[in-house]
Amino acid sequence: MGYSMSADEVTFWQDMAALLDPDAYEWVISSGTPTSRTVTSGEHWYLVSGWALYKLGGTTPLWYHRQADVTSQPLILPEGMVISTSNISGSSMYLCKPSLVTGGDSRYSSDPRALYFERLGLLGSLTQYQVGGVRTDNGISTAAFANDFTDGCVVHVSQHDVAWIALFNTGAAGALAILNEISDTDRNRFAETVLMPFKRTVHDSVEWRGASQSEGATLANYVKLDGSGW
Repeated sequence: MGYSMSADEVTFWQDMAALLDPDAYEWVISSGTPTSRTVTSGEHWYLVSGWALYKLGGTTPLWYHRQADVTSQPLILPEGMVISTSNISGSSMYLCKPSLVTGGDSRYSSDPRALYFERLGLLGSLTQYQVGGVRTDNGISTAAFANDFTDGCVVHVSQHDVAWIALFNTGAAGALAILNEISDTDRNRFAETVLMPFKRTVHDSVEWRGASQSEGATLANYVKLDGSGW
């Protein structure tokens, strides 16, 4: 490394690189029983997506965090903070915990800034795939990712005259919202570049809800990270 960084700069770039690392995440989902997490002493985490979470230190009103873009939108969670899903089935939080990866990969200690930019650079050479479909009523549809990879990253989402789109786990019957929405019945035409890493073993599909529009359709662009040097 031909430059020096302060300890704070090292931590910052470790976090930025970890936010792009599928191994740095925990997805916590409620089946009707609230589940909490407390940020470990000496650490901070990031909330990348949260749906129907309990009020901090209480229960209601519930709160939410959208949109799931790790380059600009994650909410930093300080040490000791307690965050919890609610008693609503499907309440969930997608947490980035940098310490899950910073100690096991030497690139995080040797030059985390370079690692961050190397990962962004790789996006220019990885093939993009799309998953999604059409829904013209107010029902819900799902479409599975290809089953030939484990680590992936969503890079763009298009919502055209649908209510919302989310990453989905068929086993847990739970979803992780990607973009903003208006309601379960109102259409929107949000189309955004997002970067959201995921594991197909955790989120194997996308799920979306129609808004009773004749042009209702959605697609998520994603890349497969396996074997890329990510």
